[in-house]
Amino acid sequence: MGIKEEFTGTSLLGKIAFILLLVANFCNWIAFCTTEWGKRYINNNNDDIYAGYGIWRICGNQEVTSGCSRTDGWALSECVSYLGFPDF
Repeated sequence: MGIKEEFTGTSLLGKIAFILLLVANFCNWIAFCTTEWGKRYINNNNDDIYAGYGIWRICGNQEVTSGCSRTDGWALSECVSYLGFPDF
């Protein structure tokens, strides 16, 4: 039997669990790859200068190779929710 037949043969609860796991893995992948979940504008007069807040680091856009500072050890509830979602 193929994957399609196995998926169609499962119960509704199994299909929902499989789809939730796919969504959780996608969110976890995005959480590791992005550096800008949120932006904090540094200068109110110029909206182009900001610091991008990611889960693992904060990066600015003022220089070509901007220095990023790590956020390791911060108690960010957003980080815990994105990384802990696949565990449930």
